[in-house]
Amino acid sequence: MAVSEPAVFVRRGKVVESTHRVSLAVSDARGKLHARLGDPGLVTFTRSSAKPFQALALVASGAADGLSAAELAIVTGSHGGEDRHVKTVEGILAQAGIPQEALRCGTHKPYHPPTAERIAKPSVLHHNCSGKHTGMLLLAQRLGVPLEDYIDPASAGQRRIRKVFADVCGLKPAQVRLGTDGCSAPNFAVPVRSAARAFALLGAPEGAHAPALTRIRDAMLAHPEMVAGELRFDTDLMARAPVLSKSGAEGYVGIAWPAKGLGLALKVEDGNQRAVAPAAVEALRQLRAIRAKDIAGLEPHLQRVQKNWAGLVVGGVEPRFRLR
Repeated sequence: MAVSEPAVFVRRGKVVESTHRVSLAVSDARGKLHARLGDPGLVTFTRSSAKPFQALALVASGAADGLSAAELAIVTGSHGGEDRHVKTVEGILAQAGIPQEALRCGTHKPYHPPTAERIAKPSVLHHNCSGKHTGMLLLAQRLGVPLEDYIDPASAGQRRIRKVFADVCGLKPAQVRLGTDGCSAPNFAVPVRSAARAFALLGAPEGAHAPALTRIRDAMLAHPEMVAGELRFDTDLMARAPVLSKSGAEGYVGIAWPAKGLGLALKVEDGNQRAVAPAAVEALRQLRAIRAKDIAGLEPHLQRVQKNWAGLVVGGVEPRFRLR
C-alpha cells in the first residue's frame, strides 16, 4: 500500500529538524496518471482548492452571466480581505439585491497583513470565502430556493455543486465524501489523483463542462489578484508561471497547466502550510512548468533561507524528492 513520502525537510544548521510527508498526483483530463509521489489514491479534503469547481454549478446555471471576469475570479478565490476584494464582493451582492447578512461564512481577520493592522473589526466581507459564499447565494437565488438554506448539503444548490465536482473528478456523487469546511459550507474529500484530473480539465476544458470551465479558467488567469491577493502564493505563482493555482487549508494545493493539459494535486500529510509552496514549486520544476528565474521570485514562499529574529541565517526549507 502506497503512503505519503518524506518530501520537504526543514534544516537548522546542517541538521534536519522537521520533515513533511507528501502525496502528489499529476493527471491528464482522462484520469491517466503522468507522475506521482507517495499515495495518489489518498482520500483527503480538497478544502479551498475546490472553489473553482464549486463555482462551476453557478456558471453552468447562467447565474454568473452578469458577473465580470474579476467578479467571477473572486468567487473562485480565497481573497486576502484587501479593499478591492471587499468592494468586489459587496458589489456582487448589491447587484443581486442580497444583503451581506445572508453570508454564513463567519468572520476572521484579513489575510492581507497591512489590511489586518488597519481594520479593527472585520466584517463578513473580509472573510476569505465571502466570494465563494456569494456565488452560492447567487446559485440559490437562480434556482428559486430559500437563501437561508444555501449551505445545507441537502439543498438544491449544494447537490448541484457536488454533482459537477464529482463529474470533473471522474467520480459519482456518492464517491465524494462530505465534511464541513472552516467557512461552514460543504467540502469534499476525494483521491488526490481525482482532484488532479479536475485541475487538468480546468486548464484544458473538454466535454460537457467545457464552456463553464473555460470561463472560470480565463477569469482566474486574467485576475490572479482576486484568486488570492498581494503577498499570497497562488497570485505570485500565477504571475510567474503559465499555470493556475488554488491552495487550500491543511496543506493542499491544486494546479492546472493549460499548455500541457495536466493537473496537479498535492497534500502535505501533516497539514503544515509551509511545505506546500516548496513541494509544489519543486514538482513544477521537475515537470519543466516553471523556469529557474521565476522560482527565485517566489523566495518569500519557499523559505529556502530562514533567519531568526536577530536576522541571522539559521537554516532553510528544502524539498528533496523525485517524481515517479
